[in-house]
Amino acid sequence: MPWTREQLEAEWIGGSIETLGDRAPVALNAFDTVERHLGTEWLRAQWRGHQGPLPTLSIVLLGECLSAIEPLKGYGVLVEKIRTGDGSALAEMEAVRMFAGMGDVEIELAPELQVGVATKKPDFRVRRAGERWTYVEVTRPDTSIAARAAEALLHRFLDICTAVRRPFSMELFLRREPTLEEEASLHATAQSLAESDRFETIDAPGLALVVKEPFTGPVITPRNHPGEDNACPRFGAASGVLGGDGSEPQRMIAVRMPFSDERADDILKAEAKQLSKDEPGLIMIDMSGTRGGMANWVPLLRRRLQPTIHTRVSGICLFASGTELISTGVGLLFTYRTIDNPHAVHPLPRWILAGLTELARTDGAKRVAPTSQLEDSGEIQGPTADVPPDGGAPRV
Repeated sequence: MPWTREQLEAEWIGGSIETLGDRAPVALNAFDTVERHLGTEWLRAQWRGHQGPLPTLSIVLLGECLSAIEPLKGYGVLVEKIRTGDGSALAEMEAVRMFAGMGDVEIELAPELQVGVATKKPDFRVRRAGERWTYVEVTRPDTSIAARAAEALLHRFLDICTAVRRPFSMELFLRREPTLEEEASLHATAQSLAESDRFETIDAPGLALVVKEPFTGPVITPRNHPGEDNACPRFGAASGVLGGDGSEPQRMIAVRMPFSDERADDILKAEAKQLSKDEPGLIMIDMSGTRGGMANWVPLLRRRLQPTIHTRVSGICLFASGTELISTGVGLLFTYRTIDNPHAVHPLPRWILAGLTELARTDGAKRVAPTSQLEDSGEIQGPTADVPPDGGAPRV
């Protein structure tokens, strides 16, 4: 049976359908689409008794994505991935939905592509009538590797808090991940400083800053360091001995480690292998579940586009979905950053850049406080979404 307004409001929203903002008119069709492809039991399993606009919008987004791919040959593979909990499929479907929304775009899923002696299967390809194909690879970066590295390094430095019973706050601001020998030297430097009466900053050239201050409390506020690459995305971890009863000196150690150019390069290398050498290629990166601001990733990735590096990559699009307050309620909105590669052998078609710009402007117009557009040197910036406390992006 088709979903009714009364059923959706009672079972999922817990209020009026109008709280879904501009998605209210399409919500019922979206739920019907999800149920048709994935079944009633699957949909019921996603509910788990949680009501409100946020879980409802996650299903609406999935329904919109399913509607975008169902006219395409081979879409059942993506549906099955969603059924089995493969979140990467939703990122690919969201990317397809973007192009389908531009209109007059031909889309093919998983086309076979000959790259040298190997046969590749990019995620999909797009074109407009009379034009060549642009091949598209979609990825959701696994930044947990860098996060785990920062946490592991912190764990190995925690014995300083155990051994040194003095009040202090210490930060290890790393410029890169240390080798085992460098880590041992850095540990000795940090412990010696912790044991001293000094509050100062020690520079380990090319590696890190070791900053010791009087104990500043359990709240950690990352700060900029003059002359350092403060815009680089970083992962942080902190721990210490806390408590206010005076029985134990309070102390804390924090580690901040960069998500480096090398890691960004690994992402580009992995995805570029699937792209054509003879046609334009676009890499789309879903940033919805990635720690580290999108604005910081743009310069990181742009630095990797050089005259002799990644010339197969015509452009990069970073995108993230999230929920925000809009004038009509809670809105499902997207943020986009598109980087055009000036060194690409095959330039990105201008209609793709223009289409992503228009999508960003459309979403920006719905926001309560839209930010200004930025178009410079091939980078197109959509409005920046405010990420709510629950992580922001509806995810299946």
